[in-house]
Amino acid sequence: MLDHVGYQVHAFYDPLDAQRAIVDGLLLDALVSDMRMPSLTGADLARWLWQRQPGLPVIFITGFADPDAFTNLPHAFRVLRKPFRLKQLREVLAEVLAEVLPSGISMPDPIAQPPRPR
Repeated sequence: MLDHVGYQVHAFYDPLDAQRAIVDGLLLDALVSDMRMPSLTGADLARWLWQRQPGLPVIFITGFADPDAFTNLPHAFRVLRKPFRLKQLREVLAEVLAEVLPSGISMPDPIAQPPRPR
């Protein structure tokens, strides 16, 4: 989804695979994570990642409505509730990146449309 509008995306279906890639040197500009995943929650993954990259922007995607799942998180984060539109994800991602990236760094246009297949 986001790769079609200019973001470099590293997709992992298991958070343990994401952890291995990060231990092997993958640096992220932001984490977009579901809350419910095999082996770890999105909050657990974010806590682990914040130990390595404090203040990293995090967007949780969830249909899970329990507010306790988001308590005691050490850094700011955003929550995007399912169902959502791709436009909403692009806008939230652009906002959180704008808060942390140095000025002058260009980001994909959050309103841009993905290229249409021919």
